[in-house]
Amino acid sequence: MERKWYKKLIELYRQYPGNEQGENDEKIDEILLDKNYRVFMREWGGKLVSSLTGIILHNLTGLGRDYMIIDNVITDEKFQGMGFASGLMREAEDWARQRDCYKIMIISNKKFKEAQEFYKKHNYECESSNVYIKHL
Repeated sequence: MERKWYKKLIELYRQYPGNEQGENDEKIDEILLDKNYRVFMREWGGKLVSSLTGIILHNLTGLGRDYMIIDNVITDEKFQGMGFASGLMREAEDWARQRDCYKIMIISNKKFKEAQEFYKKHNYECESSNVYIKHL
């Protein structure tokens, strides 16, 4: 991701229900320098219409192979269903393969039923594991 897209990305994130997104130039600099953190984006007509974040994590199990977490998957409401997020998912999966990741995990809110169907359509399975979150 290039810095020029940052403000457009913040605008897109404002479509998340209940999202309290503020600008943080220091954080974007950290992200831009982190080789294990990538923001995938798709534009249409100069407008940022879809994005997701891929984060590669090192691992001491799984034969020491890394894995990826995908987060912040979003497509502008006016552009949903047009294949933008699907293309980004393929790009993220390709990156994970290039980095020899052995799995990709997506954490999704149960109340976003369309998102659940989207992930299933891309062959992600909701296994029996639970995700526990403590907000700090």
